[in-house]
Amino acid sequence: DKVIKCAEITMQNAILLQQEIHQLCTENQRQKRKRQASRYFIQAGGSLTGAEGQQKAQEHEQLQESSRRPRRPPRCSNCNQEGHNRLKCPNK
Repeated sequence: DKVIKCAEITMQNAILLQQEIHQLCTENQRQKRKRQASRYFIQAGGSLTGAEGQQKAQEHEQLQESSRRPRRPPRCSNCNQEGHNRLKCPNK
């Protein structure tokens, strides 16, 4: 009686493992296809030529450069003067 019950549990576990393996294989195949898919398709509207891609990259760089603010000079936490920090303070 115990042997039959153990055999049934073992068969159920084997079925569950087969289902899990099947799910993992299908997901693996999906990810492989996704990795192999062409990455040249741009979301906005098709593929780009080399010149268009370079132009877009330059526009992106110019946009980033224009949005950067200049940094303030360092301020000392000892004497509260700009131009140096606490480690290089002349008033130590």
